[in-house]
Amino acid sequence: MASESQQGIIGFIIKYKFTLVFAVIFIALFRQNIWINDFPMVIYDRQNTIDNIIADNSRIQKDNQVLSQQINNYLDDDLILIESRARYKYGLIKDDETYYQINAIVEVDNRNETPESNL
Repeated sequence: MASESQQGIIGFIIKYKFTLVFAVIFIALFRQNIWINDFPMVIYDRQNTIDNIIADNSRIQKDNQVLSQQINNYLDDDLILIESRARYKYGLIKDDETYYQINAIVEVDNRNETPESNL
């Protein structure tokens, strides 16, 4: 009887043990991906996120191009005007320039001063 193959479920398990192990592993992985990880929807969500980021990047690049064109459209006269305003407002001078500041003359009546106030 030892040489005869076993019958029934035990014989089936012994004969197809590798196939059954691979089937159990496959079912476990399938369950993990579909039910627990929500497999296809995760990919669609990530693709939508990537598409949104690409759209935002293209919009920002267009805005940057518009701003770059606005900056490049300044004429030399505009730059000279901006420079003169900055020089007036902040007192900026170039390296080869001499800056003279002229103040208004204030007249003071000195007749009532004492000799000590002239110090």
